[in-house]
Amino acid sequence: MPTITTEPATIRRWDDVQHALTGGGDGASCQCIWPVLRNKDWNATTREQRMEMLRAELDAGPPPGLIAYVDGAPAGWIRIGPAPRRSAFRTPG
Repeated sequence: MPTITTEPATIRRWDDVQHALTGGGDGASCQCIWPVLRNKDWNATTREQRMEMLRAELDAGPPPGLIAYVDGAPAGWIRIGPAPRRSAFRTPG
C-alpha cells in the first residue's frame, strides 16, 4: 500500500510544487493563481508571469497550499489559504 503524506508548499519545495502542478490538467498554465486574480487580470497574464506570482507568494509566506506525496514523490497540490489580498498581485500593464 502506498504511503501518502502532505507538506506545506514553501519556496524550499518549489520544484515539488511545479512537479505536482504539471502532472496533468490545467495546473501547469494556471499555477493556482486563477482563484486570486480578477478575470481581466488573469487574461492579461502569461503562464510565466503566473509562475512568478506563485513563486513570490511561496517566498513571502505563509504557505498557501499543501503538496501531497505518494511514496515520497510529489503527486498533488491544493490551495488552502490564507487567501492573499488581490492587491498583492501585480499584473502587467
